[in-house]
Parts: sequence; C-alpha cells; structure tokens
Amino acid sequence: MLKDFNKDAIITLDHSVSYREMLQRITLFARHLPVSSSEEASAPVEQRRKVIIFSENREGYVYAFFSVWLNRGIAIPVDAMASVQELAYLISDCQPVAIWTSKSREQAVRDALAEANIEAKVLLIDDYEREEVPTETPVAKIDYEMDHTAIIIYTSGTTGNPKGVMLSFCNLLTNLRAVSEEVPIIRPSRRVLTLLPLHHVLPLQGTMLVPLIIGAGIAISPSMAADDLMQTLQVGKVGAIVGVPRLWQTLYNGIKKKIDASVVTRSLYNLCKTVNSLSLSRTVFKKVHQMLGGHLEACVSGGAALDPALWKGMHVLGIELIEGYGMTECAPIIAFSRPDDLRPGCVGQSLPSCQVEIKDGEICAKGANVMQGYYKRPDATAEIIDADGWLHSGDLGHMDEQGHVFITGRKKEMIVLSNGKNINPEELEQHLQEDTLRVKEAAVVEADNVLKAIICPQAKWAKDKSMAQIEEELKREVVDKVNSEVASYKTIQGIFVYNGELPRTRLDKLQRFKLAAVVESCKSDNDNTRTFVAEQPTTEEFVLIHQYIQKEKKVDSLAEDNLVTDLGFDSLDMVEFECFLDQTFGIEMTQKEILSCPNIGKLAEYIRQNKTRVMLEDINWRQLILSDKRQIHIPQMSASGWWIIQCTKALTKSYFSMKQKGMEHIPQTGNFIMVANHQSYLDVLFLTQGMPKEQFLNTRFFAKEEHVSSGFNKRFAASHGVIVLKKAKMKDSILNLGQALRAGHNLVIFPEGTRTLDGHLNEFRPTFAILSMTLGIPVVPVCIKGAFEAMPKHQKMPKRCPVSVEYLPVLYPTDFQSETEMANAVRQIIQLHL
Repeated sequence: MLKDFNKDAIITLDHSVSYREMLQRITLFARHLPVSSSEEASAPVEQRRKVIIFSENREGYVYAFFSVWLNRGIAIPVDAMASVQELAYLISDCQPVAIWTSKSREQAVRDALAEANIEAKVLLIDDYEREEVPTETPVAKIDYEMDHTAIIIYTSGTTGNPKGVMLSFCNLLTNLRAVSEEVPIIRPSRRVLTLLPLHHVLPLQGTMLVPLIIGAGIAISPSMAADDLMQTLQVGKVGAIVGVPRLWQTLYNGIKKKIDASVVTRSLYNLCKTVNSLSLSRTVFKKVHQMLGGHLEACVSGGAALDPALWKGMHVLGIELIEGYGMTECAPIIAFSRPDDLRPGCVGQSLPSCQVEIKDGEICAKGANVMQGYYKRPDATAEIIDADGWLHSGDLGHMDEQGHVFITGRKKEMIVLSNGKNINPEELEQHLQEDTLRVKEAAVVEADNVLKAIICPQAKWAKDKSMAQIEEELKREVVDKVNSEVASYKTIQGIFVYNGELPRTRLDKLQRFKLAAVVESCKSDNDNTRTFVAEQPTTEEFVLIHQYIQKEKKVDSLAEDNLVTDLGFDSLDMVEFECFLDQTFGIEMTQKEILSCPNIGKLAEYIRQNKTRVMLEDINWRQLILSDKRQIHIPQMSASGWWIIQCTKALTKSYFSMKQKGMEHIPQTGNFIMVANHQSYLDVLFLTQGMPKEQFLNTRFFAKEEHVSSGFNKRFAASHGVIVLKKAKMKDSILNLGQALRAGHNLVIFPEGTRTLDGHLNEFRPTFAILSMTLGIPVVPVCIKGAFEAMPKHQKMPKRCPVSVEYLPVLYPTDFQSETEMANAVRQIIQLHL
C-alpha cells in the first residue's frame, strides 16, 4: 500500500523516521536474529523459531517486532512490566530462541531465563535503535504465508494462567482490511497515536501494525503523562487515537473539571447537551480540539465496555467515540461502530468478513479473524471453538434486525442470586464510579447471598475520616443514590471499604477471580474506629522517594500520586529527581521511563526490582557540571543574527516606543548570564537590542524543543546560537548550558520557564543560580515592562504598546550562600523595577 518511502513512518518528540529508514533498520535488526529457512518457516508451530519482544513502547520496538517476521519467525510480545516469575512461565511455555528487550529490563530477562533453565539470545534494543544506517542497507520486504502463525499473544489472565493465542497473518490482515478498506477508520492520511502497551493485541494491531502497513504512520508518546500526550498529539499531528475507556474517562474528567469551574462554560456545556449538534459543540469547544492537536478525526475505544454516559459526555464536547468489541482470540475485532452509525451502548455491527450469532444468549463469532487456537492447549481450544468453527466469546448480548450488537454482560461474570435473578456487575459498577469525588474504583460481588460493593475510596477525600464515617457516607451519598436508579432486585445491600487497588490487567480489565480474596481481607479488618490512612508501601525504595518528595516539594505524597498531575513536578523537578534516583539507587532512568510508571508506588516497585544500590545523598549539581567531560556541539551565532537585530531596531522603536536603560551594566569583558522576566514571544528581540555587537555574537540562548522542533524554527535555531532543551534529556540539556558557559559564551535565561499568563512575575527556577555559583559567572538581571500588554500569551499579533528594557547592576555568586538565595534575590530585584 505504501507509495512514498520518504513519508514519516515514526514520529517521537525528538525526531522522525521515514518509511525507508524504518525498513532499513528492520533489516539491520533482523541480522542479529537466527534466520529460519523456508522449510523451518513451514514447520509445525512448536518447531518454528520464536522471539519474545519484552520492552516498553519505543521506536526500536517496531524494528524488533518486524525483524522477527523478516526472518520468518513468530513474534511474541510480552508485557514489559511482567515480573520475573511471569516472564519465566512464558519462556518455559514458548521456548524462544531470542529475546529483544530494553536495557532497563535486561536483568529481569536474564533472571527469568535462569529460573526457566532455558538458553536464548538476549538482544538490547538500546544498542541498535539509533545506530547509523549504511546507505546501501536494503529495505525490508517481508514474505509470509496467510495460514502461517504470525504472533502468539498471551492472554492477560483475567481468569487464571495466561494461554498463548496463535494468530495467523490471515487473522491479522482480515482485521486490517476491515478498518482500513471496508470501513476506512484508519487511513493513510491519519497518523495514529501509539500510547497503550503494545503487548496487547488491540494496541499492537490498531496503533502499530495497521497504521504502519497501510502507510499512515505512528506518533509514539513517551508516557501517559498529560504533557507528553498533548505534546505528541501536537508534534505528531495525530489523526486517530485508539484508547481504552479509562483513558477516555480520564480525558473527559479533566476537561469537565475545567468546564465546571466557570458558570459561563457550564452554561455552554448544557446548551450543547440540549441542542445535540456536533458542529455547534466543535465550535464552542474549539480550544479542546486544538488541545488535542487540531488534526484528530477518529477516536476509537476498545478493550473493555464503554459507559454510555461517557460516550454522551464526549459527544457533547464534539468528540465522537467509535466503540469496538472483540477479544484476543479474534485478532481482536468481532464488531465495531461505523462512523455514520454511532449510538451509545452499542458496539456496532460485525466485521464484514465475520459472522456473528447469538446462541443461548452468548455472542458467537465465525470467520477469517478467529484464531488458529491456543498454543499447545488443544483441550482449551476445543472448549472455546466448537466443531462447526464457532468461537464462543463468553459474552452475553443481543442483536437487532440491522445486526447491531449489544453487550449485556460476561457469561462467567454474571451474578446469579438465590432468587434466580441475573445481575450484570459492570452496570452497577459504572453507576458507583460516577461519583469521582468519593470513589476511586468499585466492584460488585455476591457475598452472604446478596449483592455487595467493594469500594476503594479516593484517598484525598477519605483522609482523616474514620472507617465508620467513610462507610456511612459512601452508603448515603453513593450507594443509596445508585439503588434509587436501578430495579429493586439490583439493589446493593452492603459495602466493603477497601484500602488498596482492585486487581486489574494492564488494559484495565478487572480480574474478578481475585475479588474473593479482597472480600476476605475486608472482613478480617473490621475495626471501623480507626482513621483512614492511605495504604502506603513499606519498602525502603518507597520510603526514600516519599521522604525526597516531602523535602523537595513540601507535600505528603501518596503511593497513588502521579509526579506531574498530582505533585506538580515540572521539567527541572524531573531533572533533579532523575539525579536523585541515580545517586540513591544506582539506576539511570529518563523522564520517559519515570513517567511510564503511573504513580510513585509503581515507580518504587520498579526501582526495587532494578536498583543496584541504596545510598542516600543530596544532589551535587556542582559535581555533575564540573565533571561533565562530554564533547558536545555548541551552536554558533550567525552574523545574520546581528543584522536582524539592527534591522528591527527602527521597527521596535516606532511600533513599541522602545526604551532601553542601564546598558552600562552589561559587562564588556568576561562572560555572564543574563536573567530576565518572561512576558512575551518577542522578549529575546527586546532583550538583545541593547547589547554590544561582540557580546551579542558571543551569546547563546536556550529554547524548549517544542518551539524549535520543525521547519524554519529548527533551521534558524541551529544557526543562531540556540541550545535546545530536550524534555526527555533535561539533565543533559542543563549540562549543555554549563558547557556553553565553560567555553566562554554568555547565556540568556528566562527562569520563569514560560511566559506569564497574567502579567505577574512567576516563581524563578534556580537553574541559572546553580550554573552561576558552580562556575563563578556573574548575573545581569533584566526587567522587561510592557511586553505582556503588547503581546500576551496566545495572542498572534502584537499591539502598539510602550515597551522598556532595563539592564540592572551585576550580581556576583560570591555574594550568596545558596542557589535558592541567589534566585530569590534576582527575582526580588526584577520585581522592584516592574
């Protein structure tokens, strides 16, 4: 299908890869794997060569996966967060000849191989992901037979030990044709966001295989953190997102919270809800769509049931969710909604090449999408696929005359009460979880012959309340409300307050077979007088991280807290945190790797498994900067930069009545750090017009990579002294600033980090003070006035307003005791002159 080999195949936040380069890199990766002969490729599945891919989502994942197919092997994606024991089980089951993994998971792989007592070649994606590609490297061309097994996906284990689902090329391509040709949801013109973990068949198919094979390309988000997600949507110009209900719920809750904060926006939301017009909603909530990148055309939800209320809420915002239904055993689609036929509570119509029938209330499927069977489990295969080839899904549902499929519950998960009534627990759980203030998550179970709910309370709401108070308020404000809205036989007659997390798979499916143990733990803990204390890990790793956050951020963190969304970590906080983890635990983690852990509890557990030491030390920036021996390229300042400054002087003077004073404070000899408040996009232009030529040409600037990531801005920055701060490598970026100063260059820094939103001075980050005091370089404070009124953030064209720039007396690092003291002093001086 691909026509243009120069088109971007993969986009990350720091670079892009063309289809030609991607296919060449697949060739290079494949050279490290054992090659299967045509006879081996046609052998029974047990005898064919298998390769595990055990890695987080990343660019190299693509090369590793397709390299297996290029060598006629069977690819086996495995959860990168799997424990050593879980991985050892899978290794024993599938007997791989090689394992592609990342450096951070290498030790887990080697421990699992030892536990399984199996030998396999261990290959690190990190070693080859960015290696130079010789121009003569041929592009990969993958040959395959439709009936050959392409992948083995191990089920996520909602009911017990995972089973290996064998999917053929025919199974995969049947799904591909359905969503790209027969009903073109994924199109060559719509780049797809890669966000969900690729070891599941839904994201593997929907966010890697289909978009790459048809020529749409993918944009890989480094984590699920809001900043990374939004930046990836913008940089990647993403046209389609494949997500699970929890992702859409989180997105909707975040947007709705901002809407509810204002009477005006609440009124607009209610208006759109009443009018029910997509065009009106998209006009009213245009900023929401711009926040999502401005190119989004298709939003797909799968992996679990979508709450109809969430579907309707997103519809009010002008976002239409296309719901799909399926299972790993069908690669994965059985049915999906058509874009012109969307309705809440309906999962659409069947795959064009798939038959769907309701047999004794159970949804059954038959067609080219149905798996070959479970690996080495013929008995289990016979239990799910009958003699006539019908796959029994285990889901209950019904169909209307037009073939629309409606899910009513899970056959094995339906609760049958003593009075014979069948209860779908998911329906009640959705109602309970609508109260996001009090309820973090909930599960409905049968206990003592009646329906009861396990409710995990929101820690911030429950803090300092007694367990009796929590239980009483949950019953009154949550359960009673739900009971008033459902049939009498569905009423919940008791609750268990659970201080923990319900057992789930990585795609957020509830593992109901583990809920009995949760109920027993709640029954054994019957002290209702004690005060709720959020369950915190007691491991040394978590305690040290908790203490670090308490010291640096002055907050009492919880295990469930996210570093960015809950604790407010910014870019420099993350750099310092990286250094803390390195010095304390001997583990180097990038921001991407840190933020891939959803909360600090999960992060502490990951560190526990991968640390090399425990040694508590304060971060020594001085040592880091002075011991930096890297050889880096410091961008030069083109003479055209000075020409631009001179040419714009007359313009700024006439348009902004530009005034400058204190130019005598700019040092004529030696380098310096110029520190200014940040009011507008034009601040660099205003700031530099009072500098002497020699000092200007010796000055270096820095910019966030999102501002200089492509096109003219990127080329201009490279030739005009701009040092790019890469979010994924902030520690190195700050060390690069130190290298520029040590080389004798001046540096311009806006320590607020971003432009002011209201004209007031924000807090100063101490980066400039760290550099100044470490290297003994003086600081020139600069006060910019009027620029905010001329061009506030988000305004595209400046207004005619008077602007002034005042260069203030030089400050020397020897006059201060600490970086914080110096940063605060500079801020106070600038504040006095505003």
